[in-house]
Order: sequence, then C-alpha cells, then structure tokens
Amino acid sequence: MDSGSGAELWRYEIEPIYKGHDGSDDGPISTPIIDDGMVYGLGASGKLFAVRLKDGSEVWSSNILEKFDAHVPLYGFTTQPVAHGDTLFVQTGGSEGRSLTAFDKKTGKVRWSSGDDAVGYQSPVVATLAGRSQVLALGNKVVAGYAPETGDVLWSQQYDSGDNDGSAQPVLLGDSRFLLVRNADSVVYEVSVSDGVFSVDEVWTSDAINGSLATPVVYEGHLYGFDGNFLTCVEVAGGTKIWKSRPPGGNGLILVDDYLV
Repeated sequence: MDSGSGAELWRYEIEPIYKGHDGSDDGPISTPIIDDGMVYGLGASGKLFAVRLKDGSEVWSSNILEKFDAHVPLYGFTTQPVAHGDTLFVQTGGSEGRSLTAFDKKTGKVRWSSGDDAVGYQSPVVATLAGRSQVLALGNKVVAGYAPETGDVLWSQQYDSGDNDGSAQPVLLGDSRFLLVRNADSVVYEVSVSDGVFSVDEVWTSDAINGSLATPVVYEGHLYGFDGNFLTCVEVAGGTKIWKSRPPGGNGLILVDDYLV
C-alpha cells in the first residue's frame, strides 16, 4: 500500500485463508520480511514465497510441508524466514536432517538442510557467539547453533519449553549469551569454545519473566518482558528482578529509542 494515500499498489495471493480454530484467528500468521528489493514470507499451510517488492510478482515459491515433510503446528506454520547475505534461513521443522534449511535467496534452491527437531512457532536468529557467526535455532526439544555456510551443528542443548509446540524466540544478550522464555521461567545460556570445540552452559534461570508469548527486549543491561501480563524488569547479568508493574499490562512490546512501547 502507498504510505501517503493508502492506495493499494499490488496484491499477492499466498494460498487459501487458514481458518482459525481452538480460539485462534484466521491466518496466515508468519511475519514477512523485506530484503534487497524482495519480500519473503510463509503461508500457514506451508507455502514459502519470494516476490518483488516493486510489483508483487513472484520470483519463486516452495511448499515446506510437501518438500520437507515438516511437522505442522496446531495453528499452522508461523516461523519467520531470516535473510543473511545471499541466503534465506527457514526452520522447516522436518525430521531426518530437515529441521533448519538454507535457501538461495534468488532462486529458492536448497543449499543445505540440518537438524531433526520439530518446530512450532519459533524463528531462527543469525548471531556471533563465541566469536563464530552462526544460525541460532530453537526447536521444540533442542536449541542449537548451525554453521551458516554448511549447516553443520556447532553445538546443541536439550530444551523443554513445557509445550508441544514451542514459541520462544532467542533474545541475544551480548557476551555470547542468549535468553529463552519458558512457561514457568526464563533461562540464559552462554556459548563458549575451547580448542575448536563449542559448548553451551546454563548461566541463570528466573521466574520473573515467564508465561508470555511476548519476546523480551534488552536495554542498557536490563531485560524487559512480561510475567503473565505484568511488565517486568530484570538485570541481564544475573536475572535479579528490579521491578514489576501491574499497569498497563500487555501481551507484547518493542523498544523504540529509549522507550518501551
């Protein structure tokens, strides 16, 4: 749509509307991304697509359910594609080495697939941990770091969110650390390397941020998230709770400059 007038510029039909059920709204649910003049997105029934930003014309598409025998989450496919360099990373959620897949951004050709974990509503993150660029991906049972070039698993850690289909998004904290929110608490892991061998260790857990689909944000050494619907602040270093506020309540937040919205 034109931001000045609201006029529609183009429209791309992904697939038939995914009908809401069990309290959910109609889909699709995954958030599309814009990168280098392209729009990449994923339909709730598994259609992965790339269209031109200028006119909405399709460049390529693929169905991850058909191609990767992906696990279908209860509310449909939700994971967000991530662009990095000339590659698109998607948590396809298939078994037998098809949990995370790297696609050529321009053609949609598969470059590699790796991992065996099913995926619910999580999305990958490209990060530098322990001095190594890697794709940080959380599945339903395992969190792991993958080499972006080859898909080799650099390290992995068993993880249980308490849900059949997880929804936590990794939050990068700096110093090779990241946070994951679970139903009952939050956990921080640190990735390290010694003699070329990666390892991951639990740094701290806290029940101050938990039970919310909202992804916490980091600002000046503090984490801001929700305990249920209560806005909460904890220290990044050790997880100590600084404050907790009943108002205004909420289900999501972002950081804009030095304001929480």
